[in-house]
Amino acid sequence: MSEGGDQIEFRGLGSAARTVVRESVWVLIGGLAFALLANQVSPRGLSLTRDYFGHGIGSPPAVRPAAVSAPGVIQEGTGVDTAVAARLKEKGLEAIGLKEARRLFLESESANERVIFVDARDDANYQTAHIPGAYQLDYYHPENYLLTVIQACQRAETAVVYCQGGDCEDSELAAVLLRQSGVPARRLRVYPGGFTEWTNHALPIESGAGRGGAGSATNP
Repeated sequence: MSEGGDQIEFRGLGSAARTVVRESVWVLIGGLAFALLANQVSPRGLSLTRDYFGHGIGSPPAVRPAAVSAPGVIQEGTGVDTAVAARLKEKGLEAIGLKEARRLFLESESANERVIFVDARDDANYQTAHIPGAYQLDYYHPENYLLTVIQACQRAETAVVYCQGGDCEDSELAAVLLRQSGVPARRLRVYPGGFTEWTNHALPIESGAGRGGAGSATNP
């Protein structure tokens, strides 16, 4: 096959066959040109330089930047992280901040157990230091504490449950356990800031066995 000017010759073919082949070639060329033009102007056109079939040989895989968690948003007036408050609300529980926890603590000192605190940490942490007068309820060993705490909650109007604070969710777990054990949710408060926030503000603490033994109230 040879090409000269605008003529394309196909030797060895009959006149009619050459005409059909020639027209087919021009239709193919015209269709390809139209397709390229349409792809170029279309907003959904394919990129001719993009690799749609994976990485080239020897090319390292693209590294996506790690997702960064948005910082917690603190509720105005309560001092509680909005995400934590929303999660507790879904479980029928109310979260409180340091200001309300301190108010309830001051009330508990003269309320004849109408307000109680429940420490959801383990023995070692509880005996080292806890909020004065707090009952212990280790969520992972409830058989040792649950009955006593339930009885105290039944006498109380408000029970504030706390743990270490930060990423610790033991206070939430313990509050759910109390609710499932028959303590009305309206009496329960969860203090997410926990013992860490409490001591960071130099509020009173107590060491030892607390209500069950020889605890001594101190100020850090």
